[in-house]
Amino acid sequence: MVFAGCARHNAFEAGVKMLHQMWSDLGKPGPCTLRNKAQDATIQLALENNDEEGLQHCVKSCDHGGTKLTALLGALYQHKNGETGYQDRYCIFMGKHKQIYGLDSKEAAKRFPDTLNTCYQSHTYTAAEVISFLSFHIQLIDKICDGKGKAGANHLEENILKGLNCIATIIELV
Repeated sequence: MVFAGCARHNAFEAGVKMLHQMWSDLGKPGPCTLRNKAQDATIQLALENNDEEGLQHCVKSCDHGGTKLTALLGALYQHKNGETGYQDRYCIFMGKHKQIYGLDSKEAAKRFPDTLNTCYQSHTYTAAEVISFLSFHIQLIDKICDGKGKAGANHLEENILKGLNCIATIIELV
């Protein structure tokens, strides 16, 4: 029922709002922030200039949580430019690893949900994908980072790994 029509979007939006309230009520930090490069640079400048007000404003404006993580995963695995994204590598890696769970090869090698469009169900399907195969996603990002000529993760990959390893973000996806 949650995967049908506008009810899905409304249910997820209400769930996220309730989770944010829960983190606040419990005095817990909640999902990690997944800042873009500009936000990181602004925070660094605010720290260097002892600008507490600017720092707080920037931190509050930073995206965080499950929906931001699913959007970042979509940007990496479903990029419109085949040379920049990893759609083929995703299909090959996940197809091989998902067969362990008895999925047929066609279903196992299915493309990543297209979160770059405004279809809300793509984030729903992405959340289900990440929760079902969390360790495989972490392994794939690690392999991508290890397989590059320049060692280490780029900003996008660092944010994805940060989100995949954040318990509060994963709870939000669930």
